[in-house]
Amino acid sequence: MSKVHVLTVYKIMGPHGSTATGRYNSLASTIQLAEEQIQEYPCCDESGVYIVIPPDGGWGWVVVTAAFFSFLISDGILYTFGIFINDMSEYFQCLKSEVVLIGAITSSMFCFTGPFTAALVNKFGYKRIAVLGSIIASISCFLTAESPSLPLIYLTTGLLGGTGFGMMYLTAVIAVGFYFEKWRALATSMAMCGAGVGGFALPMLLGIMIEKSGWRYTYQIVGFMSMLCIVCAFTFKPIKPTKVCVDIAEDNNLSVILEEGMHGRSHNLAHPTLYQVRSRIHAYPDDSSNITTSTVTILNKGKFDEEITSEMIVGGTSYGSNTNIAYEEPSSKICPTCIVNNPITRCLCKPKPIANPLETIARPMYRDDIFYCASLAFLPEYQKYTAPETPTPNPTNTKRSTVRYSMAVTRAVTQREITESRRYVLCSESIKRTLATMLDFKLLKTVSFALLTANSVLTSMGYYTPYTFIQHRSEQNGISKDIAFWFVPTMGVANTIGRISCGIITSFPGISTVRVMYISLFAGGLATTVSDVSFEVWAQFLYSVVYGFTLACSSVLRSIVIVDLLSLDKLTNAIGILLMFQGMASLIGMYIAGLLRDTSGDYQMSFYFAGGCVLVGSLLLVPIKKVAEWENRKLNR
Repeated sequence: MSKVHVLTVYKIMGPHGSTATGRYNSLASTIQLAEEQIQEYPCCDESGVYIVIPPDGGWGWVVVTAAFFSFLISDGILYTFGIFINDMSEYFQCLKSEVVLIGAITSSMFCFTGPFTAALVNKFGYKRIAVLGSIIASISCFLTAESPSLPLIYLTTGLLGGTGFGMMYLTAVIAVGFYFEKWRALATSMAMCGAGVGGFALPMLLGIMIEKSGWRYTYQIVGFMSMLCIVCAFTFKPIKPTKVCVDIAEDNNLSVILEEGMHGRSHNLAHPTLYQVRSRIHAYPDDSSNITTSTVTILNKGKFDEEITSEMIVGGTSYGSNTNIAYEEPSSKICPTCIVNNPITRCLCKPKPIANPLETIARPMYRDDIFYCASLAFLPEYQKYTAPETPTPNPTNTKRSTVRYSMAVTRAVTQREITESRRYVLCSESIKRTLATMLDFKLLKTVSFALLTANSVLTSMGYYTPYTFIQHRSEQNGISKDIAFWFVPTMGVANTIGRISCGIITSFPGISTVRVMYISLFAGGLATTVSDVSFEVWAQFLYSVVYGFTLACSSVLRSIVIVDLLSLDKLTNAIGILLMFQGMASLIGMYIAGLLRDTSGDYQMSFYFAGGCVLVGSLLLVPIKKVAEWENRKLNR
């Protein structure tokens, strides 16, 4: 029988030296892992830790296939919008820049709604939000097909469609990340190739439809294609938390530093990981007297077992087959989250029936690595917690170490959240905690991240211009329409190859992802700037290949660069901020490109602007590694 480690008592010093004492339940930290692994993980009793362990295969490959088609539609539409410009401009008798604004708003909402979509996913699950996003996207296309005016299309395609396609995209990213750990790099690469295939297939398919039936009928077809993504969304089955059996050795060097004072108690960094909670040492900041605490209750077998003065409750509190979860209705009619009297009539937080508490524990946004798209083998955290305990290879040890890593990157769920999740809808802690984490702009005080944000802004300002205008520019400069039609699909093929190639190149030890990223962006920006040197067919095909290949690196490598510069626990925060800035940058960049086209009468100024933005953005990455090292040295002094 393996050793069982029992949680220890901790104390928090209150004001004037008073002591607020709290004790976690005496829950054993060794539990069975799953039905097929019961023999390898001996169980001591029925109490233990619940955690979502990625299956790394099985149904996960169905999820990857569904995510592939979701990316194909959602990303492909953004790449394809340029083929609608001439027809819609002629139909509404307006400037091309006015039509380009539709695509600008769409791409902006696609990114801008990311943090809010993630919060909804954390609360309701990725399947429900993916279905909702597909429905919104399809409705937006059907409404656009019947819209009598351009301003109305700004609302239907821009705001509504951008939101729907963005929800489809982000839920697919989260679902793949939640299903895979060991094989995440492969699974993510396969799924993300859908974006490149969409950039290749949709321009050809929709271009033919526009020629034969017009842009309104084509939007109806896009609406039906978006409805097919509802079927894909239903394959995003939730993963049930598993009772795990893992021994946590006493580690006197491990401490839980709660950063509540810096981030607020809703931030993920204000909550320990399951591994930290299950470890022996709980070290609080020197100014722990300033920690705001609240009384919460551990529920065990239907009774209020302990009251402890702490916000940190083990996310793995055991809810076995004999456990009944209950909560007491508040004596007051004041919503404790919104501080609004009479929540039934004046608050959106509607009471909900009691649900399965295991659904509350399965929060994808509480994993620090949920947005990490590359191989986890290079992460310091993965190397630390998956290191073999014995020199002799042992499958049991491998499974144990994988569970340890999952615990080390999974943030604890509080008991208050488990109770609130069945009483409040829009103001629950799972939503507030995700938004507080992703929209914590204090991270911009880090100089290296500020440079990365500026790079993302400039890259986003120029990113979609070549996809939108290359066909029209080629036709304006004497290339036949039948040939110019193939430039955007060529970019799509090159984009797919670029995504795969970047993943392979950066998988080799010693390869600097930052260097690969700024070299790729520099090459793409330079190629865009000089793309008007020759309008021979071969030259434009060459430019399409170079641009599609090099710009694919920015999306593939960004999460790796963030972790290299900052740390894994800052990844979710960084992604949230970048999505917000990219959304605003896409709107501004595409609109400026459209104005430059209308002002100059050709597309050269638009391409100069786009290429210049990408070029300058790449140069900002050159010193970023040195800046990050300087910041680390300054922090460690």
